[in-house]
Amino acid sequence: MIYKKRVNCKFAIKIVVICMLIIQLYFIIKYRTTLLGINKECLENFIRNQGTLSKFIFVIVFALKPLVIVIPAMLMTIVGGSLFGPLQGLLLSLIGFFLSGTLAFFLARLLGESFVDKIVKGKGMKMDKVINKNGVFIIALIRFIPVFHYDIVSYTLGLTKIKYKDYILGSILGVAIETAAYAYLGENIFKPHSPEFIISILVIIILGVLGWFLAKKRSFK
Repeated sequence: MIYKKRVNCKFAIKIVVICMLIIQLYFIIKYRTTLLGINKECLENFIRNQGTLSKFIFVIVFALKPLVIVIPAMLMTIVGGSLFGPLQGLLLSLIGFFLSGTLAFFLARLLGESFVDKIVKGKGMKMDKVINKNGVFIIALIRFIPVFHYDIVSYTLGLTKIKYKDYILGSILGVAIETAAYAYLGENIFKPHSPEFIISILVIIILGVLGWFLAKKRSFK
């Protein structure tokens, strides 16, 4: 009985991933010109012009990031804060992180190392041993360090033996603070002298320094 439930769960996950992949491929083909010339202004204008669907489109674009790996997570969170305010921007960005992280993780699991190598182009990390020993904590730490590209790490972790629930929990915990800082930065991007802008910059700098220190102290080799 338990075995059947596990098989059904895995099958359902595969169906969800395939459906997400089809939807994302549709958006990539339809908006390929926009994606090729991506920057904050064009991305912000593109999402704003969707009207009542702007929040949905924002999440979809965020979710398809693993397939268009040139879009930085930082850019998406800034745009989210600029368009929807810090609180909604934070919430929508975290949903985006959840979906994009889930997609990359299961694509790696389903399609294997050769597929991941084509996507990350040699930028992946070998972390099987350290992941198996530390679980949620080490994933949160990896996500906490800004220099590690979110999607590349997602693909790499998909090739390890980490449980999905540990992976996604550690991922969301690891990006929460930085995402909040970028969301507030996005809202105040044109107010460089405001306390909110300055505090956001300071938080991002502190996180970067702290992340670098933790990375030096705890090697991921």
